[in-house]
Amino acid sequence: MSTFAYEGLDQSSAAVRGTVEAPTREEAVRKLRALGHFATEVRATNGTVGNGAVATPTRQRHGRVGRAEVIAVVRQLSDLVSANLPMDRCLTVLVEQTDNSSLRAVLEEVQRQVRGGKPLSDAMGQFPRLFPLLLTSTLSAGEASGQLGNVLERVADHLEWEQNRRSQVVSALMYPAILLTVALGASGFLLTFVVPRIAVIFKDLGQALPTPTQILLHLASFTREFWWTPVVGGVTVWFLGKAYCANRSGKLRVNRALLRLPVVGPLARQVVVGRCIRSLGTMLTGGVPMLFALELAGKAAANLVFEDAFGTAAGEVRHGESLHAALAGTRAFPPIVIHMAAVGEETGSLATMLIRVATSLEREVEMAQRRLITLMEPAVLLFMGMLVGFIVISILLPIFQMNAAIGG
Repeated sequence: MSTFAYEGLDQSSAAVRGTVEAPTREEAVRKLRALGHFATEVRATNGTVGNGAVATPTRQRHGRVGRAEVIAVVRQLSDLVSANLPMDRCLTVLVEQTDNSSLRAVLEEVQRQVRGGKPLSDAMGQFPRLFPLLLTSTLSAGEASGQLGNVLERVADHLEWEQNRRSQVVSALMYPAILLTVALGASGFLLTFVVPRIAVIFKDLGQALPTPTQILLHLASFTREFWWTPVVGGVTVWFLGKAYCANRSGKLRVNRALLRLPVVGPLARQVVVGRCIRSLGTMLTGGVPMLFALELAGKAAANLVFEDAFGTAAGEVRHGESLHAALAGTRAFPPIVIHMAAVGEETGSLATMLIRVATSLEREVEMAQRRLITLMEPAVLLFMGMLVGFIVISILLPIFQMNAAIGG
């Protein structure tokens, strides 16, 4: 018999912690569920599990596995569970249908642990880089409530929505990125290979060159001799930025600065709010306790400003405050979120209202992104035209000047 320390939430979403004796960690989790506790962490205090073997984390062998492959697995698992197949049979089908050897190894390990008595959520939780905390936590709530099929379907919808959003943004930015790359490549070619050869001809003329031509020649000389400067500078800035953001206070300042930027800041704020509110609604729909759902929603925001805001709201809710009042007190959320949360609490449909307001915010973000990208395309074309035009005019000016001198 081993002693396990646990932390979690009770049925009223109040934080609980303590110890429980059980032969294995899985049995300890079952005991806690029987007591009505939702465990967020269970660990052996004596360093042993079951028969005295030292508890070691499962080795993650998943290597390179695409996010789309993981989402496909969640969707297939949702369909199989909804068809009332036994869990072992569901996992067997997934293993057989998975082409990625790394992902297949992970699924085989998950199946082995499930056969050993572990809940599916705990088995998947051994691979947090593949299966996000939102997924495993919602699955745990679904297992406790007996609605695993419905929960899997909602989580699959949520993950697919996030993947589609990323794909849309990448596709929309592809054309402006190609234009900008072509513009910079053409300009680099002219400055590196064309202008230096023409510069020799200009020197042989022995006459004063126009100011634009002088600027172009100096720029071409700098590009040839110090082409590595932008590369080294970019890498240096990247490493310094990464080191600065490794500190929580530094990352918090960067996140705040991002939200205060003109044009981009308000858009980034709506993106973050929509993402975390949708995550919160999805988890509440799946039966995750409010306090734990607020904690996970803050992490899903990927922004410390909102992570702290959700942490503050969770503290207020823990002391009996309503969700909409707690969110309003943080001053981080737009009024529509506060009002819809209040309506949801009054009508008993909080999760539905949260998902609805998230959908509304996402539509606004999509329209704003379309307008921004629509403006980016002519801006990039204008920049490319001005850059190439400056180079061409700077080359032609001395020729026109020489022709005028000969004609005069």
